[in-house]
Amino acid sequence: MLVSYVDDNAIAGDEAAIEDTLKGLNEHGLTYTRESLTDYLSCEVIFNDDETKAWIGQPHMVKKLKKEFWEEVKGMKTYEIPGTPNQGLVRVKDGEQGLDGESHSRYRTGVGMLLYMLKTRPDLANAIRELTKCVSDPSPAAYKEMLRVIKFVIDTADYGLKIHPTHVTEGLKWKLVLYSNSDWAGDKDDRKSISGHILYVNGVPVTWSS
Repeated sequence: MLVSYVDDNAIAGDEAAIEDTLKGLNEHGLTYTRESLTDYLSCEVIFNDDETKAWIGQPHMVKKLKKEFWEEVKGMKTYEIPGTPNQGLVRVKDGEQGLDGESHSRYRTGVGMLLYMLKTRPDLANAIRELTKCVSDPSPAAYKEMLRVIKFVIDTADYGLKIHPTHVTEGLKWKLVLYSNSDWAGDKDDRKSISGHILYVNGVPVTWSS
């Protein structure tokens, strides 16, 4: 099995198959190789010495968030979780006070930057999902919640994905563990149900959503 991500040409799989693939690509001048994967798609990758474990995080994006929003969040307290429990954001209704043009633009910027953090931060998925509901018509409460999530991300800059595959028992090649949950009619705007999941393959999180 060989997995290749195009355009950035990260290849994983059988060592002999990788060498054969790289040889063919190099003959056409289409690629170059590094000794080890350290930075990929704005994610930092840190391996242990024997490359049996790794950490994947996004310090570059955290720095961008801090540069853009630090003046607004520096006085906020430190939170243990990214979003306000049981809050549930609602869109601005006709006749209600919304954000001015500049604040609305900053809200879109902040939520857009946070969306990139989902590549390595499953813990942010639900809070960011709430924020995205209000991108077209955010309220002051939504803006305040966005700042809370940004402050949490800045305070937890060293959080990321722990890539530590577990050994499976003999005769069992793959171990899949799926956690899922749902909040029936939980959306305060339209009473749609809210669901979430995270899937682990041999102890490593590979897909998640809210």
